[in-house]
Amino acid sequence: MIIVFILLFTVNTNILSYLADAQIRYEYFLAAILTNVVSWFLWGARVKIFRQGLDKKIQDKLVGISKDCHCTFFFSNLTLSMVGDELVQIYLLTRNGMNLGGHSISILYFQIIHCAFI
Repeated sequence: MIIVFILLFTVNTNILSYLADAQIRYEYFLAAILTNVVSWFLWGARVKIFRQGLDKKIQDKLVGISKDCHCTFFFSNLTLSMVGDELVQIYLLTRNGMNLGGHSISILYFQIIHCAFI
């Protein structure tokens, strides 16, 4: 809702005509998409290292963990307060064989890291 108000007060016909005449450089779009996909795999690598540190018996593949991370990003962005991903993380960790203590520690760890660096 706030974004709509900002757009109403900032976008005018001059901006729209400029955007209509501007040349689009598609390499920047491709670079943004590539950067986003690489970030999914980096996030997955971080989660994989953390999971293996908690339980050596869990041997997940990086692609599967990256898919799990992508699902949590989706639910995090779907909810207004960006807290919808914890339930998805718990479900996905249970599906991969992690115990309840591992669930709690992993979610607590990622929340502390997010608070410290974001």
